[in-house]
Order: sequence, then structure tokens, then C-alpha cells
Amino acid sequence: FCHTLNTPQSFLLRGYHIIYPTTIILPPRDQRMKSLNIRIVRYADDILIFAKSKREAGKYKDIATKILEQELKLTVNAKKTHITDNNKGISYLGFIIKKKYISIHPKRIKKLKEKIRKLTPRNSGYNVEFLVYKLNPVIRGWCNYFRIANCKTIFEDLIKWIRRRLRMKQMKEWKSYKSLHKTLRRMGYKGTFKKISMTRWRNSASPLVCMALPNKWFDEIKLFNMSKVETAVLHYYK
Repeated sequence: FCHTLNTPQSFLLRGYHIIYPTTIILPPRDQRMKSLNIRIVRYADDILIFAKSKREAGKYKDIATKILEQELKLTVNAKKTHITDNNKGISYLGFIIKKKYISIHPKRIKKLKEKIRKLTPRNSGYNVEFLVYKLNPVIRGWCNYFRIANCKTIFEDLIKWIRRRLRMKQMKEWKSYKSLHKTLRRMGYKGTFKKISMTRWRNSASPLVCMALPNKWFDEIKLFNMSKVETAVLHYYK
């Protein structure tokens, strides 16, 4: 990606159907385009073709379509084939790639949250420690994939949301506010207590709940801390 992001125009070609085995069809196609000095980036059946101008991009589009359909007998999906300016951003492999900035596509963030919700149902009989054990591989793998992006704030917001969700789970385990108060007393809290519902999402962010279940507690039960992951590491791959 580093080499090609400097070009002002990008032609995105993706979503065609492969009729023959990938190992037979894809390398000849790549070699054919490169022999014509067409710069491409490909992962499986998703291809980016780069050009210096919109006119050149249109020319490359015609050449690529001819190679794919006439020479290699593949089908190009016209609905998913388009020319775009990388100043506006290119959606590719879960990233939004711009000229000087890479971010995570909102759909990928939404998909991660959906998966975490499934792994941490409020009515499950598992304790928080077991849920952390189930969550860590998912969170770690997701971070390792997307850490090349400029996503420090996204990681920080996500870990806050995950902690809050786990606090909600612990509150459900306590069932009564009295268990929360006992925990706070053991921690040395001498202030006044309030009766709060253990089933309200908004209460999972209350000061008393955060005091009883601080970030340090999540570190102790080994929750993978996304906020400590180094991000924007694409320069390592130059």
C-alpha cells in the first residue's frame, strides 16, 4: 500500500467470479497486467489498480476487463467496479485508505461489536473471568489485523465499551446493589451509598460501579488491553 497511496487516482476492480482454480488463473493475470506497467494490489479476488489520472484509470479499466473476460474467461462484476479518487478514500479489505491516512471501515467495527455481544450475553451463566478468556483471542486478532491503521482512538473507545459491557455482566451476577456496597466497603470506601438497579445499562458507567470494578481489575483478570496496542505501524512495512 505504501508505494501506491501517493497516486492521485485509483481504479478499484473487485468482486468478479473466478471460474478456474485460483492457483492457475490469478498469477497469469497479475503477470499480464504488470507486463503492461499497470500497478496493482491484489488480495484473493479483490484488486486495486492505480493510475495517475482519471483518463488513465479509464484506460486501465478497459485493459483489465479485456484481460479478465476475454483472455482469462472470468466475469467482472460491473456494479462493484468503479473509479475513485483516493483523496475521498478507498474501501479495501476492511480499511478506508486515503492519501495520507488509513482508518478502519465502520462496518468492521460494527461487526466486531456484534461478535462481542454474542460472546457476552447478559443472561449467560459464565463469570466475567471466563468471558475474558473467550474474548481475548478475538480482540487480539482483530487488533493485530487493523493496527496498521490510524486507529488509536478507535481502540481506546472499544476497550472502554468492552469493559463497560463486562461491568454490566458482573452487576447481573451481583443481582442486588447490596453486593456492590459490600465490595466497596471491602475496598475501604466510606462514602454514602445509593440504591441502583443492577440491570440498567446506564448504571454500568456510574462512579460507584467503576470504583468497584476499576480498569486495574480488568488488567488483573488478563483482559487484553487494546489501548496499549501500537497503531499506525504501516511505515514498518515499507
